[in-house]
Amino acid sequence: GGSLGTLRAGLSGPLTLGVHSGKMVGVDLRATMLEGRGDVGKASPSLQQDFNAGAVTQFGDMKAHIELREGQAHGQSLAVSAGPIQAVGTGELWLDAGRLDIRLDASVGKAGQELAALTGVSVPIQVTGSWRAPRYTFDFGAATGGVATRPMDPVPQAVEVAQSSSAAPEAAKPAAVVKTVSVPVQPTSAKRASPAPKAR
Repeated sequence: GGSLGTLRAGLSGPLTLGVHSGKMVGVDLRATMLEGRGDVGKASPSLQQDFNAGAVTQFGDMKAHIELREGQAHGQSLAVSAGPIQAVGTGELWLDAGRLDIRLDASVGKAGQELAALTGVSVPIQVTGSWRAPRYTFDFGAATGGVATRPMDPVPQAVEVAQSSSAAPEAAKPAAVVKTVSVPVQPTSAKRASPAPKAR
């Protein structure tokens, strides 16, 4: 065709992309995961972020398996490896309109101290809007794995249980002492009371 739109609409077939050691401008995955870690597994609103040209995610590998059909790119397999964070998913890109809709799950593997609390956690991410300036939505409330599968506020609960269990033996000790003292005393006094008349 003679126009760029016609060319885009005519694209078809499979496409495999791979990029090694690059950066993704617009969002900082590490910083956002740290920001939302307190909302993991809780009934809280999703964290939305507009495209930020100053936010960057350094990645080691980015791979995509795409099917081009009727002016649309169907992302059958998308994967980004950014240090301890691995994001995988699927999505669509409308070539002529320049819009996208990508669904990812970002999970944290073995990490340093900063992300240690999120080890094993997988957070759903949706990337929508213009491919030049997309919006990122992080649903920490729908996160799975790791701390997301435990009851909320696990540390305070553990402390409370430990305190109540340690306090129980202390409360039981005085009761046990009183009982052992009172039981022997009553039978002993009863035996000594009967021989008294014989002595007289």
